[in-house]
Amino acid sequence: MKTTADELQTQYILQSGKFDKHSETGELASLLESMQKNAKRLLLSLVDKQGGDINDVDRSIYYRDSKGEICEALMECIVSCGVITIEGGEKTHIDKLLPDILYGLLNMLYDDFSQEPETNQ
Repeated sequence: MKTTADELQTQYILQSGKFDKHSETGELASLLESMQKNAKRLLLSLVDKQGGDINDVDRSIYYRDSKGEICEALMECIVSCGVITIEGGEKTHIDKLLPDILYGLLNMLYDDFSQEPETNQ
């Protein structure tokens, strides 16, 4: 019973962002937050190097909508300010992507565009 209570408390702490940064849970949460910030920065830098937008991405993504619910959609375009156009012309932002989707998108786009010669040389 104590283990379940501890797990629920840890889940609440991680979801609410109320954690002691000096605890193991806090250190892990801080590390994950830092990794997400770096992934976003790298993704936006990659988009910027491609002229400020990448079209025809055609990748399924999971993101949180305005109600906080997880949604799935087909991504069409991303611009250097972080706005993502999804199917139907709707828009979301990289801040709303689930972490694993963010990392996967960064890896996919990096693989796609790191192979191409830069056009500004």
